[in-house]
Amino acid sequence: MQRAGLSDMDEAAIARAIHVTAVVNRIGGAAMANTVLLPLMRRKGAPAETRLALLEAVEGRFVWQARIATVLAALSGLYMIQRHDLWTCFASPEFWWMHVMLAAG
Repeated sequence: MQRAGLSDMDEAAIARAIHVTAVVNRIGGAAMANTVLLPLMRRKGAPAETRLALLEAVEGRFVWQARIATVLAALSGLYMIQRHDLWTCFASPEFWWMHVMLAAG
């Protein structure tokens, strides 16, 4: 079924690109916060108020990125499952990672 001039292959590529980009953004942001930002906040050089203000500023910018990335990853993942009729994969132990993705979502 072709919609809006896109082939099935184009739709699959777009959905996968959205999914991978969203996951990389979400996991990369969390990794940056835990490996860069939090250790920086623990340093005693700056006053606690300054460290807290910096943490809140960074968190305020990232929280919406994380929320949008989570929604995009969930929607694109569900789209791919539905579009390619992958629901039966949930009954097979070899696709355990699909359960993990849904639980982590």
